[in-house]
Amino acid sequence: MLQSSLELDPSFAMSTKTSDLPFSEFASILPAADLADLAGLCASAVRERTLARAEEYRRFALALHSVHNAVLPIHRLPFELLSTIFRKAWKDRSSLRMAHVCRRWRSTALQTPALWADAIACTSFTLAGPDHVVPLRYSYMDTLLERSVPRDVRMTICYFPKALRFHLLPHISRIAVLDIKIHSANQLHNLWETLRGGMSCLEGLYILCPITDYHEFIDYPPRTWLNEWGSRVACKALPNGSLPRLRHLRIPGALFPLIACGTLTHVTLHNPRPHKTDIRLPSATRLHKALGKCRETLEVLRLIQVLPTPQPTRDTAIGEHREPIHLRSLCDLLIVEERAFASGPLVGLILPPTCRIHLSDGPCTDHPCPWGHDPGPDHRVWLDPDQRSLEAVHSLLSGISLVKLEIGWKFTMRCYTQDGSAHSPSERFRAETFVRHSRVETIVRPLFRPEIPMLSVNVTHLVLSIIDGWYSEQPALFEAFPHLLRVEIDVKEAGLWETLYLLKGPGEGNSDGTGSRGPVCPSLRELVMWVEVPKGSLRPLLESPNLGDFEEYVAKRMRQFRDVLEWRAFKSPSPSRLTYLKIHQHEEGSLKTRGRTVVEDDLSSIESKVVQACFEDLYALVDGEVVFKGFR
Repeated sequence: MLQSSLELDPSFAMSTKTSDLPFSEFASILPAADLADLAGLCASAVRERTLARAEEYRRFALALHSVHNAVLPIHRLPFELLSTIFRKAWKDRSSLRMAHVCRRWRSTALQTPALWADAIACTSFTLAGPDHVVPLRYSYMDTLLERSVPRDVRMTICYFPKALRFHLLPHISRIAVLDIKIHSANQLHNLWETLRGGMSCLEGLYILCPITDYHEFIDYPPRTWLNEWGSRVACKALPNGSLPRLRHLRIPGALFPLIACGTLTHVTLHNPRPHKTDIRLPSATRLHKALGKCRETLEVLRLIQVLPTPQPTRDTAIGEHREPIHLRSLCDLLIVEERAFASGPLVGLILPPTCRIHLSDGPCTDHPCPWGHDPGPDHRVWLDPDQRSLEAVHSLLSGISLVKLEIGWKFTMRCYTQDGSAHSPSERFRAETFVRHSRVETIVRPLFRPEIPMLSVNVTHLVLSIIDGWYSEQPALFEAFPHLLRVEIDVKEAGLWETLYLLKGPGEGNSDGTGSRGPVCPSLRELVMWVEVPKGSLRPLLESPNLGDFEEYVAKRMRQFRDVLEWRAFKSPSPSRLTYLKIHQHEEGSLKTRGRTVVEDDLSSIESKVVQACFEDLYALVDGEVVFKGFR
């Protein structure tokens, strides 16, 4: 109202002086120069002059604050150090607030492309929805890509709509790693067209096809686009040179022949729907042809449920004319397969002597199945009984001297070479089978006691861990290793006698033609037994004031070993004596906490005398040291 009166009545404005305006309480605050400027001005002029001066003072105050902040310790950090702090502190999109603190921090952040490249690497861009969505969906990703120039970026993307390709195109030459989840055949085609256009900087490509349909939990098999892979996916092979720097690859198996190139070093082929043959590799011939492209560079190869469905007529005919492929740089090979023989791809491959091979016929290789695995009717063990496959696996065991067998809800075999040092064996071959009650004749014996004499493997050291006693009933367990010098057995007390009885069994006929059968493992010299007894069963024997219980326990254990060693030393047609025997008791679960450590003062002097008295017969059967430990 006052402003309107002044503007409508100029005579009133001219007659009103500063001394009459109501700001006398601020007169002591204003500088004298400003009071002088305001003196004699009308109200409208006062308003104009004060607003102008206020703007000047505001800029002046901001300048003073900037000077103040510039000399603070936090603002005197070098640019490189502040950039490093920003990169370490970045967590997610909320970390953008760091650039809103002050002018220098924002300037530093904008001038640090590595910060925005790191932001891209730790962000999963979910770009779901139709292809015609508004550009705001991509604004955050576009901003990060623009600010990260010229750094290479690592991108994780969920969904690949058609529009995404055009947003990535300006930066396609800077994408070094692409980790993407595909949810439809159209998205896979969009990605494939992007790859066909060329990505000169791409070093790692990881394609995952997750099953996100909620029907997965109520339908079997789940209703998913993967069930129609063969009819909906028809990708073409990438042109040569489209991915000139690609080294790491993790994709569905069916895509490997279309993308294999001579720069690959790490390849993982998987199958999100193992029952779907269309997602598997087309054929063994296509697999070998694709491997031939990267034979000089491939270092790690993992094939998980991707081997082609066995077709004996066609594969045998093709395999006879297949040229062997020498993977000179391969150092790690993993094959997991239930529906085909995992050892099949070894036929036609020449591997370096240092390559580590791991074969498995179950899905629980990386994540153990707590309740075991129930194989289906079409389940196949890892070892192909075909003669070519046996020879291929056997050639990998030529330098093996140590074998470890673990028998439980699955059967694991580990084979080691000494590599010039007896204390540091190197694992060369590992195989796992999830079929319970598998016979030794079909798994172990064909590898270590083949029918062809020239292919024999001289294993001298066997470590046997029997978690489930079902396997100890098979006499061929030790017959497969006739040249053993040392045997270490970890067995539960309930299965001790059955396991020892296997060493009492006869071996094969003598080479002199007499046909007499000596003991199994006639060269055996060292025997180490780790006997697991029920928890809480050892301490009462030592705490009892009557040593009779302890003496009876020791005598019983001695008789179990005496019967076997006496037969091997005197009653066998070809006597065989030990030079070292160690019996170590341990309660259930004790080795998990303290490991296989032996306490020197395991028994008191009185208890040691009882052991010596009970073990007199064993001392006469062993040409060397007899150790009895594990009570404390």
